[in-house]
Amino acid sequence: MFYTSRKRCPSAFTLVELLVVIAIIGILVSLLIPAVQQAREAARRMSCANKLKQIGVAMHNYHQAHATFPMGSSYSLGRSRHAWTELVMPYLDLQPTYDRINFEIDYNSGTNKAVFLNEVFPAYACPTNPNSASLRPMMGDWRGWSSDEAIQGLYYPLCAGSIRPDFGTPDCPVSDTTTAHCITEQKTETSWHVSAAFRPYWQRTPGIANRSPYGARLREITDGTKSTFMAGERNAETLYWGAAFTDNFPIAFTGQRLNSPSIRRDAANYYRNNGGFSSTHPGGGNFLMCDGSIVFVNETIDFDVYTALGDKADNRLTPGF
Repeated sequence: MFYTSRKRCPSAFTLVELLVVIAIIGILVSLLIPAVQQAREAARRMSCANKLKQIGVAMHNYHQAHATFPMGSSYSLGRSRHAWTELVMPYLDLQPTYDRINFEIDYNSGTNKAVFLNEVFPAYACPTNPNSASLRPMMGDWRGWSSDEAIQGLYYPLCAGSIRPDFGTPDCPVSDTTTAHCITEQKTETSWHVSAAFRPYWQRTPGIANRSPYGARLREITDGTKSTFMAGERNAETLYWGAAFTDNFPIAFTGQRLNSPSIRRDAANYYRNNGGFSSTHPGGGNFLMCDGSIVFVNETIDFDVYTALGDKADNRLTPGF
């Protein structure tokens, strides 16, 4: 018998098969990328929550040592001006930095400048916000610092609650003589004002701190520490007063909704638009409660509930908290 052999040609993809494979790979990649991005954001959000947690531990250690939480700032005194971000440094493993600060002079003068200039302080920076390492606002300069000076932004301000920031806010347009759940102070009785005539009202700060030498005590938080904001997130780069080391605005108010549409990223001098809480986390922001716990607050939260959480002793109900 005679056998004949045939050479087989190696098989190859047809153009149609190749296009199908490419399409399948494209679909798989399109499904994978969002999952990877979500995983990364979840990790950043957890890192952000951990930073707030450490601030909470530092605040409670300060309270244990001084029988009060630290003041927001000494802006109202007009001399030797400093902020809570400096006072809690020994409790954030920043004792060497704290020891270099001269509390007899202002935070931004003399030898104190060298302590803060061009220094990154990760404890006060949000890992999700791409601007947190820039040490600059989005436009202009940090108030209290000279032109082009680079200072760490404060992405975790303390909560002042429903204070009146001189006037109403876009989200809470009250008149000089009226109040609302979102701004509970009349203009003549504001705890925010720096004039000596307003000193009796400093102690009436609705939140736990203000831009005054006032810090709350635990016994003053009658709404419950689990139901009261201690601090939260703010996109510091949108605010001239957003530096971590400033006497003017190391606090945030709740008279503006979380991640409000009224925020003006093109106008860093609009403090009534940009002085509330804000975040780059999708859908909301992390908050530190006065009991030291961390909650993620949805930006669609009821405004009444949100402002009630910012005040420490208003006897308002906060469903879900």
